[in-house]
Amino acid sequence: TLNLKVCEPGDDWKSEVEAVTECEWTSEDNNIAYVGSDKLNGAAIGTTTISTTVGNVTISVPVTVEFEPIVVGDNVTAEVILDGGTYKLYFNSQNGTLWSDWQSKIGSVISNINTIEFDSASGKMYLPADSSSLFSGMSELTSIDLSKVNTSKVTSVKEMFAGCSSLESLDLGQFELSAVKTQANANNMFNDCLSLTSINTPKKTNANVNMILPATFTNYNRDQLVRI
Repeated sequence: TLNLKVCEPGDDWKSEVEAVTECEWTSEDNNIAYVGSDKLNGAAIGTTTISTTVGNVTISVPVTVEFEPIVVGDNVTAEVILDGGTYKLYFNSQNGTLWSDWQSKIGSVISNINTIEFDSASGKMYLPADSSSLFSGMSELTSIDLSKVNTSKVTSVKEMFAGCSSLESLDLGQFELSAVKTQANANNMFNDCLSLTSINTPKKTNANVNMILPATFTNYNRDQLVRI
């Protein structure tokens, strides 16, 4: 949020990116940034331009909205970057634990995320014991890097990726799911993953628990149970 300042037409606009409260400022894209309550407010990641007219002079100011790293766990932050039309989320964990409700900390942009990766400086990230619905509902997500994830504390993966309808493959090779002890805590893990065709299975599992693969998984019948 940028506070607006009362300026006169003679002020040096090249050195100040500030707005005139007497004038009516407009944004080319209110979905990115909008003017309200004497402030310039960011609404979503992206770029736009705000403009106003002082006398016979039109002033235009380019605006870029970016996210600061957001705390989404104990010693875990997330940063969202818009890169050439692709929304990328980067986790940075210092051997921390992701919160079960981490998506709510990101806000509405969570529905636009296309990829999830780890920052190059990140260490291991522990998933919470209750990891049910942890990545669910991210319908625009096409890829997710789970290489630095530690699942040794996880007791539930119910609906973990449910609704990730654009996700094509999952590498769960780092997953250790031996603490998932009941079928109820593993049900619907891939529910409505309509594009998912490839899964690298977990390295360690509970022999008494099964998972049902998505209907579109080409190597199995819809209702076939596969050991995890």
